[in-house]
Amino acid sequence: MGGFLNLRYNTLMNSISIENYWMLASIKYIIGLAILAIGYFLATKNYRQHKRVCTHQVQAIVHRYLRQYHNPDEGASYYNYTNIYRYEFGGKQYEILSTMSSTSIPTLNSTVMLMINPNNPKEVMERNDILYKLIFGFFTVLLIIVGLCEIIPLIFGGPYGY
Repeated sequence: MGGFLNLRYNTLMNSISIENYWMLASIKYIIGLAILAIGYFLATKNYRQHKRVCTHQVQAIVHRYLRQYHNPDEGASYYNYTNIYRYEFGGKQYEILSTMSSTSIPTLNSTVMLMINPNNPKEVMERNDILYKLIFGFFTVLLIIVGLCEIIPLIFGGPYGY
């Protein structure tokens, strides 16, 4: 079956002129960059808003955790743990559910630093958002490389990379 699809693809590529292939590849790359930009904006919008309003640092403890059992249709089952933090601000105690989870069991009564909104102490930004930035940055670079792999052969070797 793969040979048939490859033959159909090669027949299609041979029937497209170099100018049309260049135009199609450029359009694909531009659409990919637009999707990437929109995705980046939507993914970081909430982070930027929290960073702007969550300006007060508090020390919290891992008071307890939420354990969720996952049993995918195929593969090994596992538990996912989400911390529940307790902290004090303005003479009141607050508990919030972490936005991040892990497969390792959290250490109870361990301390973490949180950034909170002083006007709404239940609005919290965890300090370990650097992991989020690294993961998102990795996929951003990966998508750009994939797009460049489509364009570079056109620049240096025509539509077939020769």
